[in-house]
Amino acid sequence: MSDLAVRAAPARLNLNGLWVAPPLIVLGLTFLYPLVLIARAALVGDAGAIDFGGFLSVLHSRVFLNALINTGLIALAATAGCLAWG
Repeated sequence: MSDLAVRAAPARLNLNGLWVAPPLIVLGLTFLYPLVLIARAALVGDAGAIDFGGFLSVLHSRVFLNALINTGLIALAATAGCLAWG
């Protein structure tokens, strides 16, 4: 039996999950990076410290409230249309 030594198969690099990297990179560059820049511009004041004053003034504005209501109505109408069509 000692003449028939069993050799272990050489370890192979498993790249099965690597296909997800390019879409994540594209998503990060086209969506997440601009979103972080917008959030930084909204929350960081001129002195470089976090300042919620500008952010809160936008939340309390009538234009923002109207846009939020319109977005909700469009989402509801689109959902109802998809459910009716489907």
